[in-house]
Amino acid sequence: TSIPILGNIMHSLSKSDLVVYENPKSNIAESFRALRTNLQYMLTGSLGKVISIHSTNPREGKSFTAINLSAILAINNKKVLLIGADLRKPRLHKVFNLSNENGLSTYLIGIDSIDQIILPTMIENLSFMPSGPIPPNPSEILSKPEMKVLLETLRSRFDYIIIDNAPTAMVTDGHLVSHLSDLNIFILRYGFSKMQQIDLI
Repeated sequence: TSIPILGNIMHSLSKSDLVVYENPKSNIAESFRALRTNLQYMLTGSLGKVISIHSTNPREGKSFTAINLSAILAINNKKVLLIGADLRKPRLHKVFNLSNENGLSTYLIGIDSIDQIILPTMIENLSFMPSGPIPPNPSEILSKPEMKVLLETLRSRFDYIIIDNAPTAMVTDGHLVSHLSDLNIFILRYGFSKMQQIDLI
């Protein structure tokens, strides 16, 4: 493929999603450091960088990658915000033991302000924005002008904004967010993903 390959992440044998934070000297943490280094060649500019993490299908490691990439950037003394933009099957809040009562969905419909939905995590420099309650129309909500306003506002407050999206082969949500991002990273899983997915990407 002519698509740039940013890195190879080792398979995790840990049951935890926060392997970089809990095992900073592990081989898998080192593979995320290599990914962090390669990102510098893909991104330029002084404002905060918006990076969307995608997968074509579920269970390819998209959320796992989003969590640990966010953590390794934060550990490197960068101010990072991880956004749960999968409004159909939100689960990131469980990893951080945080509430999902308010989040991206409640901001986009005008219930909450930005500051009300940005939560601190146990990792220094890493903040988290939950998905919020599941709406009946995720694609329509993500396509609202408020989504663009949100990201433009956050650029001045964070060095990196990492967005975890819904699988792109199943719904259009990720496509909508991809147009607002500086870099779109697709996750392919060895022994699981199909060759044909490269054509779709």
